[in-house]
Amino acid sequence: MSESTVVTEAGIQPVENDPTGMVGREQAVEPVVPKPELKFEYQPTDEHGRPLGGKQVIKYTDPSELPGLLVRQNEQILRQLRKVTRERELGPETDSDDAEKFQNVPEFKPRDLSADERLQLSQQLLDPEKAAEARDLLVESAFGAKPDVVAKTLNETNRFMVQQRAVDNYVEFVSMTPGYYDSPANRAALTGWMSKRNWAATVSNFNRAYQHLVDQVGLLESAPEVHQAQPIVPAAVVPQTSVEPVEIPEPKPQVPAAPAPGLGPQVEPQQVKRHSHVPSSLNSSVASVAGDIPVDVNKLTVADLDRMPSDVLKRRLNSDPAFRKAADAAYAAQEARIRARQTP
Repeated sequence: MSESTVVTEAGIQPVENDPTGMVGREQAVEPVVPKPELKFEYQPTDEHGRPLGGKQVIKYTDPSELPGLLVRQNEQILRQLRKVTRERELGPETDSDDAEKFQNVPEFKPRDLSADERLQLSQQLLDPEKAAEARDLLVESAFGAKPDVVAKTLNETNRFMVQQRAVDNYVEFVSMTPGYYDSPANRAALTGWMSKRNWAATVSNFNRAYQHLVDQVGLLESAPEVHQAQPIVPAAVVPQTSVEPVEIPEPKPQVPAAPAPGLGPQVEPQQVKRHSHVPSSLNSSVASVAGDIPVDVNKLTVADLDRMPSDVLKRRLNSDPAFRKAADAAYAAQEARIRARQTP
């Protein structure tokens, strides 16, 4: 039996049954060998085989890292290419801090001129050098404001009408184009592309810009995919063990109470059925076909249609011709009122 020693807090102690003699000795640690660096090189070329730029070098240590590095490099190239294409088609994106401040809306009303002002106006109209001052005084007396204020107000009103007409045309374009995804990025792309070419904001121009940006350039975003939720699978029904039937005794018939003497003939009591009463103001002239919402087709408004649930409205439009005709008339009347207010 071999015996060795080991150093402990109590001193040197003998260790029995140690044939290797490694007890108490410090074991050697193997050094970590670094992995060699690998390289993947390629030279981009054009359609004629001529080099484009310098040689591309991708360094890695594990072969499993190479596909991820190639995907990341390809994504950066596509992002830069898309940025250059957007700037070429829409112009560079610039941020401006110059914002127009809201001012009080001027009120125009005629102003009566004094006797001295009327005399001065008549004299200045005959003087070529003071004709401009007379003109300004005459405009101010007619509108009650300086000529520059009148001109500025008219310009702002005209610009607002143009912008409002552009918004209405865009809304109509969106409703007529089901394949278009109305997002802030797509809206900026359409309007920026049209503004760069000085195109009017009409429905036809919106369609032309949409076809160009989708088919030829591919700058418009697609609608996000909506993933349907997985149906809930009901839990497995555990079969119940057989239970012995329990005999339920039949209820005893209720014996009518005897009437008090001298109060008249005996009358057999009857069970009174109670019915739940729900107050309602519906009648045959206003009740809907589906029985969901009271609607009078002769006085149908867009507000009534908006209050109806979508499934009820769809069912009424498909099943009731009179209701569909009244709904079309209500929408047409609302559109006519909107256009009448927008007409200068």
